[in-house]
Amino acid sequence: MTKAAITFMYTLFPRKADLYFVDTSQITCNRSKLSLAYLYIAKYGKTWYQDKFDAELLNSDLRRRLADGVRRLAAPIDDVDAFIDSVKPYVVPRRLHSTTQVILSSWSHGMTYHGLFRKLGEHDCDIFENWLEPFINDMVKVSLFNATWYISKAAPAATTK
Repeated sequence: MTKAAITFMYTLFPRKADLYFVDTSQITCNRSKLSLAYLYIAKYGKTWYQDKFDAELLNSDLRRRLADGVRRLAAPIDDVDAFIDSVKPYVVPRRLHSTTQVILSSWSHGMTYHGLFRKLGEHDCDIFENWLEPFINDMVKVSLFNATWYISKAAPAATTK
């Protein structure tokens, strides 16, 4: 549907070269919201718009910092206990034990952050509620809140994916 909307926009406004937007996509998890941009970065190292439309952050400094942070997420988690300790400040206290147990049962030696987040993804709302966004913010050192993205009409993905 998004591809159809972008194609339609380019049909209506053929002289417009780029599409600018703020990614506010989210899902409702119980009583809170989970950012789909952060969820996709955690699992795949890029947002859905980057994957499907070659979207880029308009701000080159944010773009560089996000790329650096994504490289950190591609690294193996050698010490799962240290990882759990780094997650604890963000997890709702009543869910700390269950979240810790799911992380421990999902982790295997040499697993990357992306690999662990994809495996945990079977429990998106129950596991990630309230803590994923601030944790990823700290890992990648970039806040995507109100960050402007763009999709270039010239980008191959804008017309082929």
